[in-house]
Formats: sequence, structure tokens, C-alpha cells
Amino acid sequence: MTKEKLLMNKLVSVLMPNYNCERHIAKAIESVLNQSYTNLQIIIVDDGSTDSSREIINGYLDERIEKVYLEKNSQICIALNTGIGFAKGEYLARIDSDDIWEPEKIEKQIRYLENNPDCGACFSWVSIIDENDVEVTDFTRGAYTHVNENLLNVRNKSQNGWIKELFFRENSLCHPSVIIPMKVVKEVGLYNYAMVQLQDYEYWTRIVKKHPIYVYEEKLVKYRRDSDPEKNLSGSNIPRSIRMFNEIRSIKCDFLGDMSDEKFIEVFGTFFRNKLSQKKEELDIEKAMLTRDAFKIHGLDLPLANRLEEYINEDNMRIILEKEYDFTVKDFYELNTLHNFYDPVAKEFEKQYRVYKEYHDNYNSNMEYLSGQSSLYKERHEQLQIEHEQLRTEYEQLQHEKDGLDQKYNDLRNSISWRITKPIRKLRQSFRKK
Repeated sequence: MTKEKLLMNKLVSVLMPNYNCERHIAKAIESVLNQSYTNLQIIIVDDGSTDSSREIINGYLDERIEKVYLEKNSQICIALNTGIGFAKGEYLARIDSDDIWEPEKIEKQIRYLENNPDCGACFSWVSIIDENDVEVTDFTRGAYTHVNENLLNVRNKSQNGWIKELFFRENSLCHPSVIIPMKVVKEVGLYNYAMVQLQDYEYWTRIVKKHPIYVYEEKLVKYRRDSDPEKNLSGSNIPRSIRMFNEIRSIKCDFLGDMSDEKFIEVFGTFFRNKLSQKKEELDIEKAMLTRDAFKIHGLDLPLANRLEEYINEDNMRIILEKEYDFTVKDFYELNTLHNFYDPVAKEFEKQYRVYKEYHDNYNSNMEYLSGQSSLYKERHEQLQIEHEQLRTEYEQLQHEKDGLDQKYNDLRNSISWRITKPIRKLRQSFRKK
């Protein structure tokens, strides 16, 4: 076997979680089975689906497929971590059960990873499709206003560049495009069970702080976003929005905690309030200030009450804060008057929700009124039908009586007495004329 064939024959474990995706899962499975790279272990974890997903999955007999059925729906991270437990490959690839891979996706990414063994994860560009497999080009409507190709199809950066990107901005890496060496998975651990909507974002932050990552600048994935936002995991409603920003808070607040002082200075030194910060206490303060900056970039605010409360109660830290950062205890009191970081967002969603609810209530009220009117019209219609039937019966009776009288009249005209008295009737008519 040539070196190229040996390198390109590593087992790749493909992990596909599924929940109630009967409409699209067959296309997702077919796109994996049709890969040009064939040495695959395909792990499908059904997370307690209640539709026909299991019957569809069971219809595939390819020996590379391993089927894992969870008895009840447990959400994405339990499904993912369960699937990782079955992985035997040297690489882990992720795909959702409604996405579609291009045929050479795995081959192209594995070739890059094999030639760059220091790479911690390889992503790719994507095209976005709707529920009907139509590529989305209009990102000004519905579910497409927050996720678009410009966000997910970014240019490559250095490791430090990606660290700053994920810290200061947001996730621009597409989950179903990733392939990760299993040695990296073992190093950074499983998905964080506390995350739902941003489980992938949190996972990338752990990888990128330890390894460089790479984005294959070619659209190798058809990433599905339903036009109905409620059908997407990251769809917007008040509970999801609050949970998403709680997850952002957790990710950003923990982001710098496990970074070495040397790496922190190397990556973020140009953003320091005090450019000469070197001591541990100074760097801790810089981390707290930068974390707040990361929220402000999103138009949010983070009081940092817990962290700074610790600092102002330590004599040495309190002195450093006042002397080098011009931050006093009074400034802390003022800072603590700010809203929680997600309040402006939650209030905006609540406002929009109230408008929607008012519209919805008015719609329901109108529908109830129309339904009531419809019932009245139906009742009146039934009454008119009864009256019509009664009049028809009366008409038939009168017609029958008329027919009887006509018959009697004809009988009378044809009688002998009628003929005998005919001259008398004529004489009477002549007297009436006079």
C-alpha cells in the first residue's frame, strides 16, 4: 500500500444525532454513504424520536452503520457524548440528521489533517438550504437574519486570530462541517452537558486554546435552516434567547480562566488597560476587564460583580485596582447598579412577544367572533330551510285543493243542470249591463 493510500485509509467515525427528523434523515444518511472516502464508522444516535425516524434508520443495512437508540429524549449533548463513546476511528466527523455532505467532503478534509498533524479541527464552508432543499440567498427574512453564509464562510486565521475571534465575536464555525482528530477529543473531553444551543461554540473554545484550527475554503456541506425559526435548535423565542445569552455568559466568563499567563499576554496584550501588566494580580484584572469588553461588543453589559467583589475585598488587589486602573470601591457600587447583561435583549424580545401576543389574541378573538357568526348563520340557514319546507308543504296542499276545486268546477260545467240554466244566466248578465 502506498503512503498516500495508507494515510487516506484511517477510520473516520461519523456521528449523527437525530430527533424527529423523518423528513430529511434519509438524505443525510445517503450523503454519508456516498462519500468518496469509504473507511467509515457511521454512528446514528436516535434521541428518543416519536416519528418514523427509527423505521427509516432500520431500513439501512450497510455494515458500517451502528444504530444507537435512546429510550427518551435527552437533548443534544447526551446524544453526542453517547455517540462519542461508540467511536473507534482516528477522526470524529459530525453531521446533523437534516444536513447533506458533498461527496468528497471527508476525503478533502482528511487529506489536510493527515498533512497537518498539529491541526486540532478542520471545518469547511457551507451553503445554506431550506426545508425544501432550496439554497437560501435572501438573508433578510425569518430564520435567516442571524445566520448567513457570510458568517459561516469566513477566511482562515492563525490560532491566536481564532482565539480572539471566538472571544470577542461569535461562533462562525459550522458544526456539521467539522472533523476532529480523536486524540484532540480525548484531550479536551466531551461536550458540556450544561450547553444546549451553544454546545458547539463552547467546544471550539476549548480546542482552539490548545491547537490551531483550519477552515477548508470550499462549500462541502449543505447546512439546513428551516424557514420556521421555531424548528431550528437556535430558533428565537424568549426562553431560548435568555438561555442562549446565559450560555454566552458562561462561555465568555470561563474563556480566559484556564489560559496560561504567557498565552494570555501573547494573544490579548494589545488590549490591556495597563500595557505593562505582568503580575498575576494585574493579569487577573485584565481578564476581568476584557471579559466585560467581550460583552460590550455584542451590545451587552456584564457587571462582573462576582469577580470584582473578590478583588475589592483583597487589600492588595484593591490597591492595584485604584492605582493602576483608576477603579475604586465607589466605581464598583456604580457598576453594580447596571442591569443583568441579558436584560436589554430579554426586554426587546418581551416587547416583540407582547406585540405578537396582542396580534395573536386579536386574531383568536376575531376567529371566535367569526365562528360565532358562522354558527348563527348556520342556525338561521337551518331555520330558513325548515320554513321553506313548511311553505313547500303548504303550497302542495293548496295546489291539491285547487286541483280539487278545478275538477269540481269542470264537473259542474258539464252537468245537465248547468246546461239547462244557461239561458237564465245570460239574461241575468244582460240586466246587469243595463
